[in-house]
Amino acid sequence: MKNKSLYIAPLQRSAGSIVVTMGIMQLLRSQVARIAFFRPVIESSETIDSDIELILTHYALDISYDDCFGYTLDEAEKLVAEGQFDLVLETLVEQFTDLAHSYDFVLVQGLSVTSFSSSLDFNLNLEVAKNFGAP
Repeated sequence: MKNKSLYIAPLQRSAGSIVVTMGIMQLLRSQVARIAFFRPVIESSETIDSDIELILTHYALDISYDDCFGYTLDEAEKLVAEGQFDLVLETLVEQFTDLAHSYDFVLVQGLSVTSFSSSLDFNLNLEVAKNFGAP
């Protein structure tokens, strides 16, 4: 397998990205020994992210929940509103790079369209994927 990562980003509401993620994860499990799952931004730290929990549980991945995400939506929005978009990207790239060094493959599920606000727009998925070097 040439690529060591893949970035999944929905283009519209209710696009079913978890179904796509699970299908790709199923394919990966038959070809790759150690897989990491990463979401750059999750809705909240007060509740368990259902996509992360489903993937970790269903595929019994050897990765902690806390290593599966970068920021909460509130944290990312605050930093972007303060003009620190580059810091957000830098931190996410650092986390992704750590995972890429520790695992054979990193499957990334980007923000859903419903998560976007005025300060955190659709370009975040594009910029993160580009900076991760993930197709």
